[in-house]
Amino acid sequence: MKNLFITSTRHNEGKTVITLGLAAAFAKRVKGIGYIKPVGKGSVEFAGEKIDHDVALIKEACKIPAYVKDMGPVVYDGFPTSWTSQDGREAVLEKIKAGYAKVAAGKNLVIVEGTGNAAAGAGFGLSNAFMAKLLNAKVILVASGGVGQPTDEIILNKSYFERAGVEVLGVVINKAFPHEFDRIDKWMRRVLEMMSVKLLGVIPYEHDLARATLLNLFERFKGAVLNGQNQMSQPLGKVVLGAMSAGAALEQLAGVVTLICPVDREDILLAGLSAMYLSGRKDFTLASIVIAGKGKLSETLLRMIKRTTIPVLHVDPDAFTVVSEVHQSNFKILPEDLERIGKAVQLVQAHVDVDAALQSLRE
Repeated sequence: MKNLFITSTRHNEGKTVITLGLAAAFAKRVKGIGYIKPVGKGSVEFAGEKIDHDVALIKEACKIPAYVKDMGPVVYDGFPTSWTSQDGREAVLEKIKAGYAKVAAGKNLVIVEGTGNAAAGAGFGLSNAFMAKLLNAKVILVASGGVGQPTDEIILNKSYFERAGVEVLGVVINKAFPHEFDRIDKWMRRVLEMMSVKLLGVIPYEHDLARATLLNLFERFKGAVLNGQNQMSQPLGKVVLGAMSAGAALEQLAGVVTLICPVDREDILLAGLSAMYLSGRKDFTLASIVIAGKGKLSETLLRMIKRTTIPVLHVDPDAFTVVSEVHQSNFKILPEDLERIGKAVQLVQAHVDVDAALQSLRE
């Protein structure tokens, strides 16, 4: 069986969610699963090492028995200038080959996760297409929901892989809205069949997988958890910025709410807590609180918070910075996000033809 290389037509298509779900599904069908992300960002601390976030997630979620530095042998932070030289590139390749040899030992299938599209890294001679060829892997491409643009991107990426002598065995369409399902299935399946590529599945857009959690904000901003340590993985829900009068803030509290509030606006915090516990309102839930800015809460308010089960995070950046980050950033699933991990695995296994992918790998 050849190795399986999973990458996307562009960034932020949900490649890691697909990788996570497929790894869990393959583990039920194939004895001995390995994983490697040859090149990634040194974005998190894990087991004393600076590694790529995706490596930490797959290792923990799928219980893969390998050393993290072998699963993510090359990481970078900023522009990797040293890779532009022949010696630098050779050093990178040696790390990748050594890491792969260790994670592949005794395994029947190794999942290789790429970074970006087929050409990503080509400027250093380390494109995903080159990497798939180096590791003797067939490719699954992940593209976003839709018809026109995803089709063009799939054709471009497939062509680039084929130039490198790499077979694209199938495509997974991710983040598709329900009203697009029939159109995607009819159009995309026909187009891909003309290219001898299988449409392995169409996965619906899942809002809860896209929403940030307090764990994401803690990872991004650090800070201090003041309450509800065990509730940090819940989705944020509707975000309300507490930078108005208390009365105006109360009018914004509806549904499942995360209140992001400057540290010096205790009146807003009191209004939110009172509405949750004293007013008898049934139309909203104060799911979480982010206190923003340097400074301290009064001991009285802190005691009130600790009498609740609401998860509360205090971070140094101001409230506007935190709100902007929530709305603009693409937050990843963390190893501690057991609920989102379970949902991602369930989605992939329900909507992707895993057996067809395995059969194509064997051919």
